[in-house]
Amino acid sequence: MPTLYTYITTSLTFTVTYSCSLISLFMPEWLRFESPRPYKTITNYGLFQKCSTLNDVKCRDFPSIDYGDCEEERFCEEWNTARNAMIFAAVIGGLTLIYCIIVLLSGGSHHKHAWKVF
Repeated sequence: MPTLYTYITTSLTFTVTYSCSLISLFMPEWLRFESPRPYKTITNYGLFQKCSTLNDVKCRDFPSIDYGDCEEERFCEEWNTARNAMIFAAVIGGLTLIYCIIVLLSGGSHHKHAWKVF
């Protein structure tokens, strides 16, 4: 039977990695492109936004048909699939976090059977 220390360590590790996933989900810095001189611009791509320093730091929805982001075949479909997969993973991670909290706050009898598969 795993000890309470094992459950606490596992829950803390999961909470830290889950927090990093949530932060990366909403930060538009998944990909970074820096153009060379003389017009140095930095463009950051996230799952939901594209931010560029061409004039000022301006963010817009990405990918967007209006800006021609979907000209390459199946690019928008694949990007939306990645976006939906990350959202699904965030929901599953939230449910897992709730379950970890329930296991930690419940009595010792629940600890014995919490992770038992068979």
